[in-house]
Amino acid sequence: MAELGRIVTHDLNGDGVLGDEDVYGVVTDYGVGRSWFYAMGAQLCKLESDGTPKLVVGEPHSQAAFDKISALMNDETSTKLVSKLKNSWTAAINGMKEDRVLFLPGSLYDITGYRSMENDFGVLPYPKHSEEQERYYNYVASHVCPVISVPVTNSDIESTGLLLEALSRESSDTIVNAYIELNLMTKVARDDSSAEMMRLIFATKRYDLACSYNWGKITNVIEPSCRDSSKFQSTLAKLLPAAEADMAKTLEQFAG
Repeated sequence: MAELGRIVTHDLNGDGVLGDEDVYGVVTDYGVGRSWFYAMGAQLCKLESDGTPKLVVGEPHSQAAFDKISALMNDETSTKLVSKLKNSWTAAINGMKEDRVLFLPGSLYDITGYRSMENDFGVLPYPKHSEEQERYYNYVASHVCPVISVPVTNSDIESTGLLLEALSRESSDTIVNAYIELNLMTKVARDDSSAEMMRLIFATKRYDLACSYNWGKITNVIEPSCRDSSKFQSTLAKLLPAAEADMAKTLEQFAG
């Protein structure tokens, strides 16, 4: 991806500055570093065999992931940061629609925004850390997921919980397929390969309890480490004690 990005990035309008109207291989930003972090096989937290969460962000692979992310994001020969575009994400999306951006990493819900795009486009998962990585991983952004509110006047919480769980379980087989086949493929995407890639993306979802609960604001380690991977260890050292303490409190609450 980075190699292809370097091939296409150039000063289109000839003003000597890479700005909003030029061509870029990759457009992204430090603020979406979570998606890159998980795509490269790293995690903040994983579950032990007994289901107990364990903070693993300090393992060596996290440093390796941030090294690669930081190198990509700070490589101006292939990558443009959204924060450096005058019109931010609007400029990035317009660049994609105008064939001036080769790769614009985003979320699945962004795809519908390209429905009116004249030229063809395709869908790919976020890239792996290396060819040796066993599978793709696509981060589920739990901090922006919608929720269903249950009023305090509900007199049968147990049945309500069972019903919501059943609806969620069934929708994973029905709504996902309908979303791909009827919405994205019929109205937006342009080729069968994109449908295959979207199925791959849904099949490689990664959740992380440390992100969902943000114990000790542990997610604050990601963005600065994407900016400068040499800051990872020092940033983590400041956040880890509070994260471990908060995680212990959560486990205690569930244990009753």
